Amino acid sequence: MGWLGDRYRRTWLLGLGVGVWEPGQIGSGLARSYGQLALARSVLGIGEATYGVIAPTILLDLFARDKRARLMSAYYLAMPIGSALGISLGSIIASKLSWHLAFSSSARQGWPPRSWPSPFPSRSGVRARGSIPSGLRRTSGPGPGARTISA
Repeated sequence: MGWLGDRYRRTWLLGLGVGVWEPGQIGSGLARSYGQLALARSVLGIGEATYGVIAPTILLDLFARDKRARLMSAYYLAMPIGSALGISLGSIIASKLSWHLAFSSSARQGWPPRSWPSPFPSRSGVRARGSIPSGLRRTSGPGPGARTISA
């Protein structure tokens, strides 16, 4: 995914990752056998793998250098907190209602268009989702340590 992130629009790749994650999450809730659950969780893992590589690079592009340490601390702290909340709330939902609902309830929050960056230009001064404000776009080329490949 990192290779793709260097060559293609990262907001689109992140949206694609969410687009793969969501059906995996919904499929987990719809699974009727262990094989179906394993397949759905595998698809979910592919989508989730996108976040770990693409999301930090987008965040680093959006914020000034002096704010990045705090930003990345919050980003990486949210992962274990989200996992702990997911396990806690998921076990409550599973024990009170159904394990199927525990998986599929979190998937309903973003499927599909809200989770995808908008390809359309903004109207009336409102930024399109997924677009980077012009003042924050990197205009000086790739960051330090980036390699360019010529054909």
